[in-house]
Amino acid sequence: MKAIAGKIIAHTSPILLVASGIGALIQKYIFSDTEYLTWLLIAVMLDLITGITKVWVNRGPSHVTSQGLRMTVIKFIQYGAFLIITHTLANFTVNGERVSPLAFVENWGYSLLILIEAKSVYENIVAINPKLDFIKPLIDKISKTIKDPENEEEH
Repeated sequence: MKAIAGKIIAHTSPILLVASGIGALIQKYIFSDTEYLTWLLIAVMLDLITGITKVWVNRGPSHVTSQGLRMTVIKFIQYGAFLIITHTLANFTVNGERVSPLAFVENWGYSLLILIEAKSVYENIVAINPKLDFIKPLIDKISKTIKDPENEEEH
């Protein structure tokens, strides 16, 4: 039994070593923030679910097609490329030192993707039930305040 366990460990160790090396390479050169990826995945899946629900409620179940799934796959490809190039711009090194003048791009880019998904989910929710449109009245009130001639006289 010990001999079998020893053979398994002997063959597994190189695999684990290679896998951990690949993992380290991915984290350094491709993308490292797995917690952010979880948040983004939740947002994308919520967008997909609310998008399917929107079609189901507004047009009927017969109009729910695989198009939403195909668009989600395309979105993953686009977001993946965006995240990798953003990670590269923010973390590239010259002679072993991080010199990127674009380090701020990373937080901005990550936030942008989450905001895009949040906006899409919000639009889907409003399309399902317009009574849940809490943003439009707020924007209308702000716009009215900005355009109100009485406010212009005060300034």
